[in-house]
Amino acid sequence: MPIDRARLKIHRELGSGGFGTVYEVDTPNALLSEPTCAFKEFKDPGNAEIQNVQVLVAHRASMSNEDREILDKFTTWPLEVVTKGRAVVGFLMRMVPQDFMEKSIAQVNRTTSVLRSIDWLANPVHARNSGASLVVEASDIKTRLRYCAWLSRVFHFLHRNGMVYGDLSLTNVLYSDSRDNPVMVIDTDPVRVEAVSPLLVQATSPGMRPPEARGANATTVQDVKTDRFKLAVLLYNVLGASMRIDSKLSAVQGKIDSSGMQMFAAALGSDRDRRPSAEEWYRYFYGRYTALIDFPKIANLEIEPRHGLAGQSVTVRWTVQGQEALTLHTPWGVVHDLSVSAPDSLQVTLQSSGQFRLVATNSNGSTEMASEVVHVFTPPRIDFVEVPELQHVSRMVTGLDLEPLDRLLEPERNLEWVDDLLHQVTPPPIPDVIGDPSIQVPDIGKDLLSADGLARALTDAMDMEEWDIRWGPVRASLGTHRIRRLWKVR
Repeated sequence: MPIDRARLKIHRELGSGGFGTVYEVDTPNALLSEPTCAFKEFKDPGNAEIQNVQVLVAHRASMSNEDREILDKFTTWPLEVVTKGRAVVGFLMRMVPQDFMEKSIAQVNRTTSVLRSIDWLANPVHARNSGASLVVEASDIKTRLRYCAWLSRVFHFLHRNGMVYGDLSLTNVLYSDSRDNPVMVIDTDPVRVEAVSPLLVQATSPGMRPPEARGANATTVQDVKTDRFKLAVLLYNVLGASMRIDSKLSAVQGKIDSSGMQMFAAALGSDRDRRPSAEEWYRYFYGRYTALIDFPKIANLEIEPRHGLAGQSVTVRWTVQGQEALTLHTPWGVVHDLSVSAPDSLQVTLQSSGQFRLVATNSNGSTEMASEVVHVFTPPRIDFVEVPELQHVSRMVTGLDLEPLDRLLEPERNLEWVDDLLHQVTPPPIPDVIGDPSIQVPDIGKDLLSADGLARALTDAMDMEEWDIRWGPVRASLGTHRIRRLWKVR
């Protein structure tokens, strides 16, 4: 039931902003088990903002008791609207527990409390300089993984219940050192319930704008997938202890494995459908955290293939959990220091037979695994033979032995002219040593005389020889021109 503002007993002002002022008041009608709660009074609300708060109150009331307890534990969700007459002027919500408050020395002679938001996690140097009592060092990976797991779990709960947070930022999430309640989400009144809330423009904090909300075709509509992008930004800030995200994801390199690196690359990309859900993030960070509090585990170490020639490349694959350092020892003594974030495989050039050994290490100790024996064979040595200089190139080119040809033809016929003719064919250059890689061997086949060309050359030469035998005695009296005419007539 709505609460009349006139019935509220106000104790003190807690803070004021552009949208309203927050007061501490007595909890009315046993709305909570805590004696006091917070009253946020609107300054200048629009109809959509008022309607949305009413939707949020009704949505909480429709939840199961278990889900409602989770919602109240991890958020400052609107519990009930406050009215003045018939107008809604604000709402009641849970007070932020002292676990999430940080005492800070102000520039006056008094001590005041401030909310401990996770921007201090993202910037431990600033937290230390501000005198924070809870500083998580950048090197404390396990604690940061734990916060990431809890943060993912809370947003999985919201998304599972149809809620789109919208203006997710470093200042809207608080952290504590509590084991059971380490994070808390505040400023929940702009949250939308999908398919129920009115059209409401949700804000986007600096540095949190997703790719689809940029450029000429930008959209202002926010949904679970834009929440996933913003959640990934926060997880990167917390895990990497960095406010800056670069294309190489440098701040988280070496802190998570290749699966986590791939998840961040997908979550911060422009493909909305590839962004991991809050549940997937929770399962990943929870698995990574629990693996680090125990000895590292090596599930398998495989070499593909398990045999080959020296100088051949093989692929080494492994599956490891809980490692903070990883080394691969080869059978020939070379050690590869592998980055935690590197892919779970490596190309290696074989040198000698033996077993590969993988060693995974974290703060609890080391675990190692040896592979099956890999057999490496050395290829046989091929010695190149020097070829003596060729003396009779004509025989090499034609493949003919002129001595048997001479015996088959008429004994009185002199065939030395054939050898002289073939010597006139310029042979291709032949290297001194066949197989020398420094010598470019020509394609001899293209330079050889073709079979048809050789036949025509032999025919013409033999015709000319016969012409000389028959017409030589009368060449002087008749003349060469007339003799050739007679030869052609014949």
